Amino acid sequence: MKGLVIFAFALRGEASEPNPCNVRLGKAAERIIASEEDTLTIVSQWEVSRQLRADGFNPSRSVELQTDGIYLDSEIVWAEARLLFDELGITEVIPVAQPFLQMLKAQHLIAADGFTVTRRRIGWVGFDRRSTQWWTRGPIRLTIYAIGQVLLGIRGHNGKQAAA
Repeated sequence: MKGLVIFAFALRGEASEPNPCNVRLGKAAERIIASEEDTLTIVSQWEVSRQLRADGFNPSRSVELQTDGIYLDSEIVWAEARLLFDELGITEVIPVAQPFLQMLKAQHLIAADGFTVTRRRIGWVGFDRRSTQWWTRGPIRLTIYAIGQVLLGIRGHNGKQAAA
């Protein structure tokens, strides 16, 4: 058995999800699910879970929006997936994430916890110019945000989901 963990990208607000990037991430996950011979335990971030459910796929666990407004980042999503995978004895994980920078972070988180990372083609996810998160509106913005994460520990917008 393998694990599949899906990280959302960009945010338009709860009423407007899944946004186009999260639809594409959901479709990529669905292609992977269909191509795998092994049973997959699926953990997805809530935005992508909406897309999966709309298409008839039920994730084993959906990592939901934080009720306290704290930024739901890749670390939180992976922490929930890791707990379930540990509980089920899963050691091999397929990440689904924005291929530009976010995938590198996802792979690092998974490997750092001793899991085997199995790579699959995701395809083009793009950026969302209408996102409430400035860093997901284009590649230069995401690069600046990634540098801020590494050097300054920046998370979300002042630690929240999006700008007020």
